[in-house]
Amino acid sequence: SVAQPDEADVEAFFRANEESIRAEHVRLFRDMALRSTDSKTIAPPDAPDAIKALAVAWVTYREALRNVPEQERFPFEVTWPAPPDE
Repeated sequence: SVAQPDEADVEAFFRANEESIRAEHVRLFRDMALRSTDSKTIAPPDAPDAIKALAVAWVTYREALRNVPEQERFPFEVTWPAPPDE
């Protein structure tokens, strides 16, 4: 049987690794948002201009999501981009 760490050990581990743990958590949510918008960036060539513009807005949104780790206070303070209105 594997001995379970006590709460103090878990807390010490978190404090020692907080930045990387938070970064991994934020990237997980960022990656889920990217996956959920994969199909929204493509408009058919004969689509109305409004649909084409919306596809471009989704491309911009996805770029902002990819840039989340570049934010100055990442991973402790994250400003999430707003998705385009559908």
